[in-house]
Amino acid sequence: MSTANYKLLIRNLRTGNIPKYSIFNLIRNANMTKQDLIERITETMKIRYDRAVSKADVSALLDALGDVTTDRLKAGEDVPLPGIGKLVVKAKAARTGRNPKTGETIQIPAKHVPDFTPAKALKDAVA
Repeated sequence: MSTANYKLLIRNLRTGNIPKYSIFNLIRNANMTKQDLIERITETMKIRYDRAVSKADVSALLDALGDVTTDRLKAGEDVPLPGIGKLVVKAKAARTGRNPKTGETIQIPAKHVPDFTPAKALKDAVA
């Protein structure tokens, strides 16, 4: 790559002026949004299961799944997601930490955090 092309590439990356066909655009847009997930689910339902599902129905389903998952985890129950994995609540013990700005020792209180355990089928598919 010539110096001029390299400088042009760096300038375009800094300004966000990246062509749609560029590999950098693909990398920058690699994260899936909720809208992308809704579109993929509607396409999959149509192609794989021969069912037409509206995007509004899929969006409502995802919202309901989030609500149910939150309620069950708050109650301390596990949330099984068949073929995907299981969400559980994990207890973290209190510990001593350090304030990075001042170096002062602080106490970090105990808390409960959600934890995900992938299903064997998902692990095998990704591996």
